[in-house]
Amino acid sequence: MKKVVVALISILILFACSNLSEDTSLTSNYQVNRQPLHPNPFLELPLGAIKPEGWLKEQLLRMASGMTGHLDEQY
Repeated sequence: MKKVVVALISILILFACSNLSEDTSLTSNYQVNRQPLHPNPFLELPLGAIKPEGWLKEQLLRMASGMTGHLDEQY
């Protein structure tokens, strides 16, 4: 009986805490300013959300294999 009561109380506490943290309509992946700060005009994307393709990917690969990617050896 005690285990059931403890389980119910812990579920209620978790539910109450999760409702307190949902003061914005955005998901937890995005960080927004809370009151009294002004809201950010742009949202920061999580790491890995943007992957280079095409021309940019080719340029980054060339930079990594060139002198820029081996600066410690050149300097």
